[in-house]
Amino acid sequence: MNAVWNPEDEDFLVAYLVEHRAEFGDGSNPKEKTWEAISRLLSDIRVKGGPKTVNSCKRKYSQVLSSFPRGAASINETILAKGNLQYDS
Repeated sequence: MNAVWNPEDEDFLVAYLVEHRAEFGDGSNPKEKTWEAISRLLSDIRVKGGPKTVNSCKRKYSQVLSSFPRGAASINETILAKGNLQYDS
């Protein structure tokens, strides 16, 4: 069964990755342990569909990035402007 993503899941994914960007290692790509953590957290709050695996999280993040004109920098600006994307760890 494929993962089903709703807007709240996408917000959670982005907010978590922005909050934990210091853990990315080289500063641009999350490390595997970061993907594993977000996968576990999203699977715990799953409402429908299959679990959100590491690979499905990576694919979704890539899709979200491509929807912003300047990628991650634009996502950071959007989150700072909105100020309301949060996750509960």
